[in-house]
Amino acid sequence: MKTEFTLKTLLLAIAAATSVLPQMSDAKTNKVIHIKEIDRQAVEMDNGKVDNNKLAKSVQNKVSIGKKSISRLVAPGGSMTEALVNKVPGFQAHPVGSYSGASRYQIRINGTQIGFDAVGTPEIDGIQILLDGVPLNNPTSAYHGFETNQLPISSMFSAINVVQGPGTAENHWYDSMGGTINFHTLAPTNKASLNINLGGGSFNSYSASTEIQTGSLAGWKTLLSAGYTRTSGIRTGPTAVGPTQASAFLLKTSKSFDSSKFTAGLYVAHAQEHRAHDLPVYPISGVTTNGYQVPGPLLSEQTTGQYYTPSTDLWSKQQNYVTDVFYLRLINKLSSISQLNETIWYRHGDRNKIAINNYNTTNTSGPNVFNFDPTSNNFGAKVVLGLKLPLNVIKFGGYYQITHTHSQLLGYNSFQNPSINPFDSQPDFYRNYTTNWSSANGFIQDDFSPVKWLNITPGINIENFNVDVTNKAGAYFNQLYPNDSTAFVSTIPGQSGHFTKVVPSVGVNTDIVNGIHAFFIWSRNFQTQTGPAYGVGASDPIVPPSQPAEINSYIGGLKGLDKNIYWQLSGFHNELSNLAVQFVQAINQIVTVEPASETINGVNFLFGYKQPIGFDAYTSDSIQHATESTLNSSGVPLINVPMTGTPTYNLGFTAGYNWFKFGTDWGVALTDRYQSATYIASNITSAPTSIKLPKSAVNLLNLTLSAKTTLFNDVIPGVKNAVFKFQAYNLLNRKYNTMGYQTAGGEYGPSSTGAILAQPGSPLAVYGSVRFLF
Repeated sequence: MKTEFTLKTLLLAIAAATSVLPQMSDAKTNKVIHIKEIDRQAVEMDNGKVDNNKLAKSVQNKVSIGKKSISRLVAPGGSMTEALVNKVPGFQAHPVGSYSGASRYQIRINGTQIGFDAVGTPEIDGIQILLDGVPLNNPTSAYHGFETNQLPISSMFSAINVVQGPGTAENHWYDSMGGTINFHTLAPTNKASLNINLGGGSFNSYSASTEIQTGSLAGWKTLLSAGYTRTSGIRTGPTAVGPTQASAFLLKTSKSFDSSKFTAGLYVAHAQEHRAHDLPVYPISGVTTNGYQVPGPLLSEQTTGQYYTPSTDLWSKQQNYVTDVFYLRLINKLSSISQLNETIWYRHGDRNKIAINNYNTTNTSGPNVFNFDPTSNNFGAKVVLGLKLPLNVIKFGGYYQITHTHSQLLGYNSFQNPSINPFDSQPDFYRNYTTNWSSANGFIQDDFSPVKWLNITPGINIENFNVDVTNKAGAYFNQLYPNDSTAFVSTIPGQSGHFTKVVPSVGVNTDIVNGIHAFFIWSRNFQTQTGPAYGVGASDPIVPPSQPAEINSYIGGLKGLDKNIYWQLSGFHNELSNLAVQFVQAINQIVTVEPASETINGVNFLFGYKQPIGFDAYTSDSIQHATESTLNSSGVPLINVPMTGTPTYNLGFTAGYNWFKFGTDWGVALTDRYQSATYIASNITSAPTSIKLPKSAVNLLNLTLSAKTTLFNDVIPGVKNAVFKFQAYNLLNRKYNTMGYQTAGGEYGPSSTGAILAQPGSPLAVYGSVRFLF
């Protein structure tokens, strides 16, 4: 706690220095200082354009995606994840359902993941997600620290920046293990304008969004943007699964003063997902379309079809996500050599899951119906002071964030009382936890250039983490249901963890020959394990981690830049230790936690060729070897077994051509992506297996046609241009599975124990859209 106080004091001292430093700046000349950031990395990427020259000179392995690429690669109302998949080598995505922005994706960078997973991945919150530099992750939430459908409207965003590995000291966040992804929203502009986007397509999908720019009004520039997207999903059955839909709203205003720039942002998003059940890949005796041991056709991908799902009377799951973010940012040009960036933020997150499983009527010992509603609130601030010297850019500062999470589960067993509506009765199972988490992180970093062709960037962080889980189930339950003595109420006490670590890093970039740079970065980072490691959902007393999760990351290679060409070739070696892998048993919702470590090696390659008119090409490829070491449920060590969910090969190529004719800019692009098979984990042994998920190896072909024209300018009053787009995903209609696991029998009954359950990927999907700029 003393270290935490010291770091908070440091941040406050830096902020207080703003009242002194301006008096030192250009006082003799009384010159007006205009904002020109020492480093734009912490602020908006205003124009949505990619600067490959800066990427080539960086000591980090970075990839940037501009607005044009987002528009080209993402379907109307679709997920920005599709742009990341095709532009970032080492990036992998597993969608749950269709390509909609309202659908969730599990995403990975060099094997390290965040987002929903079927079961069994050791590092489950290992990617830091930022919105305009503001952290979105709930640091203690298992699997749902971040979900991609919290950012459902792609037209609201101008760029995406990806840093692989923990990065330099300035970029270290509490979940920056495998990487950091910064989603940049649109920025206010000097000119007033209006954008309207309309789209629709397969699976009863449609979307609409708008962008309103006020232009400069008394120096204030303001942006308002809103959007909605929905889909019925890819699954079919006797009853409708229900729509998956999402909406978002963005308000952003900024003003530049003589020597500073102020920005305020408000982002609100709501997503509702109706998820279909994981399907048995192969038929199982007694598992039919009508229920366990109920006469009917056998239920499986082989017998009832790749996309069939049982009636929602037998199984349904609805999840609602709410994300509210508010931030204030001030950029102060203190002098010709110094700049202070200050950001404060608040994030509210709410998730509500209602699940009904009437399929397995033998499950009388656990809940078949439950309501789970975790809520979290983040408060934080980050201060960075930069000094630009003749040979150095020195930065120091840090951030402080507190997060409070409350989660409650009410479980019912309607099989024991079939005539009673479970949600109107007292729960048969009850859990209630609060988690208080805080992190203070101070750093100093020196970007040193002794000669023009060499950059050396050493840095050091002091990281302090505090996590405290309190089991409040007994107290809450006795107040809510004072006369109920039959329900199962969790009494396992929560645990705490307090860690302080010194974290060094160093990066080097050297210009070998014209336009070719060699780079290397070694960086470490630490992270608190998620709530279950400290007792959330535990059925037996647990021993909390004695050390935080840790990554040692080594990344190096070559970058090249020449006129219309940009390329990267890099190798990486990541060692992750002190991980806590969790397994949730479907039959009783009990969480099992096993210790684990990972070793991930690989090679990433990126090559892009682009010219204003004519042919363009892009490839992003990755070859990885990932292993993990852990214990199974019997305590037997498993050493260097294949890591769950990570393909060996992830290869992609995009070729396009654009031309101008008849007052129209025409474009066509074809994208081909291949992923090799992935391994699955087992809910029986709570451990990884050597079993490959059937149909997880897949080759997907996508097509995009576009036309940007001024031909409607005289037809529709006020229109400056119109953009028409047609996209086809999975053009060859491949049948494949995105994720899966080996069941312990809780989902489909005792005879299904050992069977493989899977989530199917989307079949052929076509979308069309139109955008009008006024």
